Amino acid sequence: MNPPILSGTSHFYALIGHPVDQVRSPIGFNTYLSSKNIDAAMIPFDLLPNAIVGFFDMLRGWENCLGCCVTIPHKNIAYDLIDEPRPRAQRIGAINIIKRAKSGKLIGDMTDGVGFIAALRLNGFSVTGKKIGLIGGGGAGSAIADAIAEHHAAQLSLIEIEENKSDMLLSKLQTQNPDLILENTISRPEEIDILINASPLGMSKNDPLPIDPYTFRSGIMIADSVTKPNFTPFLKSAKSNGCFIQKGNEMADAQLQIFLDFLGTPPENSHV
Repeated sequence: MNPPILSGTSHFYALIGHPVDQVRSPIGFNTYLSSKNIDAAMIPFDLLPNAIVGFFDMLRGWENCLGCCVTIPHKNIAYDLIDEPRPRAQRIGAINIIKRAKSGKLIGDMTDGVGFIAALRLNGFSVTGKKIGLIGGGGAGSAIADAIAEHHAAQLSLIEIEENKSDMLLSKLQTQNPDLILENTISRPEEIDILINASPLGMSKNDPLPIDPYTFRSGIMIADSVTKPNFTPFLKSAKSNGCFIQKGNEMADAQLQIFLDFLGTPPENSHV
């Protein structure tokens, strides 16, 4: 793929996170834009948390920017800084995608859960009627939990080390989904059908495993949201235990078309 030749007519998409060396969206976006000869590019910003308010002020005035992807650790604070959250984002209290309207208005949504369910479906699995174990109740974890509830899982067992975060998420889910069985631990790991790591554990070389996959039955699906490394120690252990696995890049890649549809693109063959 040849790098785009950008000019004053080009449009841009931003991605913000800290760090950003693990992100996949710029590769997916720029490959797609180049293949369609679209005069646009995505730029990743390694944005410190104390600079995010200033970035959003800039984003509102960035006339040739179509929108912004958001990754850790900015998904929750970004929700507070946009102008209009979509209903799904309101339920979750976090966003991972922002559309910039021509007026400068910022409209946000959260699609991590949609991407997770789509990737799971491609792997031949469904959460409907199943008992799910989820590690991590942050932005991605909350989105995945919301999608699990929306697709009528039988039970969700959550492990989140921050007690107030766990309590808030479970309380919200219970109010919105009164038939869903919820617990703030995984009390019976032998009954879990699908196990998901939605925490950052696995991104750093010396991280412990989120949980020991050998505590669970072989033959279940074990998924990870970490994209770098893509084949985490957690998934390696799960595979050696005879489990099906879903890598973090599968959830990320499943969101590319969702992002493009939400943000919009300039016309094809607009790159002269």
